[in-house]
Amino acid sequence: MLILVLGVLLCGGAFGGVFLFTRNHTQGPEASPTPTKDRTSVPTPEKTKKSGGYDLSMDKFEQLKIGMKRADIEAILGGKGSEISSTTGGGTRYSVNQWQAENYKTIILTFENDKLTDKTQVGLDDPDDR
Repeated sequence: MLILVLGVLLCGGAFGGVFLFTRNHTQGPEASPTPTKDRTSVPTPEKTKKSGGYDLSMDKFEQLKIGMKRADIEAILGGKGSEISSTTGGGTRYSVNQWQAENYKTIILTFENDKLTDKTQVGLDDPDDR
C-alpha cells in the first residue's frame, strides 16, 4: 500500500512539474515579451579630457599632498585623468591615474581608497628655475 501511495505522489508531482514547465515556457510568438518603453536614450559615461589636454604646472603639483582626497585633486588638476592601473583586494582599492599636458608634461598619482599615497611628475618646470 505504501508503494502505491508513493507511486501516485511521484507521478502526480511529475505531471504537475511538466504542466508548470510548459505553462511558463511557452514557445511561439506569444512567448516573446513586448517592449514596454523605448530605450533610445542611453546615458553615456562622463568624458575625461584627452591626453595632452590638461594645464599642468609645478605649482599645481606642489599643491597635491599625501592623504588628499581624489575629488580635491581632480579639482586642482581640472579633471579625472586617465586610470592606467587598478586593483582591489581585502577591502582596499588601489589605482594609478595620469594627467598629461602638452610637451609630455605628466603627473602620475597613486591612490588607496581614493586618497593620495604617492605622486610623481615628468617635465614640469620648477618656478624657481626660471
